[in-house]
Amino acid sequence: MTDSDLQAICDRWDITFHPDGREAVTNPDPQVFVERSFSAGDEIFMGQYADPERRLLAFFHELGHCVTWMQNEIPVFEACPYYHYPEALAWKRGIELAAEHGVTFTPESLAWARKELTSYFGDGSPEKTPLRFLEAAFRDAGLE
Repeated sequence: MTDSDLQAICDRWDITFHPDGREAVTNPDPQVFVERSFSAGDEIFMGQYADPERRLLAFFHELGHCVTWMQNEIPVFEACPYYHYPEALAWKRGIELAAEHGVTFTPESLAWARKELTSYFGDGSPEKTPLRFLEAAFRDAGLE
């Protein structure tokens, strides 16, 4: 998909899309957008990726954040099974949104997504994260 395609998807949701997030931020740290993207409310700020499929997966993850926020799909903190439930929900919703647009991802890219989700738990190492939280996160994100 091209940036024009991604813009059209964002237009459908009334989301502002920044294909190069560095251009939308005043004095960004050069490393902030390397292999990382961000969303804030109804805006997506894309980073720089060596792998185009990872960039596309990151886009749909950030779209998942925006859509779950806009549709108030994130449960109140007390109801979350673990602190980073919104991250798992954004991965799951993003993968669902990608499928709605005919986009699927390779097992390698999904393994990368799983690693990214794992990074939100402690230092990112499964051995230092309660297994039940990781299993719940992977299941909730559709990354089992």
